Amino acid sequence: MSKRDDPQLRVRIPAELKSELDEKARLNKRTLTAEIVDRLEATLVQDNHLGNTSTGYYVMVDVYEAEVMAREELEEKYAREFGLAWDDDNKDELRDAVEKLHNVLTKRK
Repeated sequence: MSKRDDPQLRVRIPAELKSELDEKARLNKRTLTAEIVDRLEATLVQDNHLGNTSTGYYVMVDVYEAEVMAREELEEKYAREFGLAWDDDNKDELRDAVEKLHNVLTKRK
């Protein structure tokens, strides 16, 4: 079946959605029809991977958000633990700096 022989489908969509799709199509250098078909095919593939439901996209978003939160928690933990390791490795230098600062501040009085 050639592209011209493909069935046509008329649908109503919100103007904002059409504008967004037009912009995405322009950025992806393809027609609006090609953009919509590509996006619909992608959601069908997602559904097949996620249990053949129409909620596949939302499941992927939930999984993605959980992964982002886990990554952020790991980054915070790394920062805390690396900071503690740095403090421990440099405790003598830190003590000297605090002592020098104390001396400077007490001489000003």
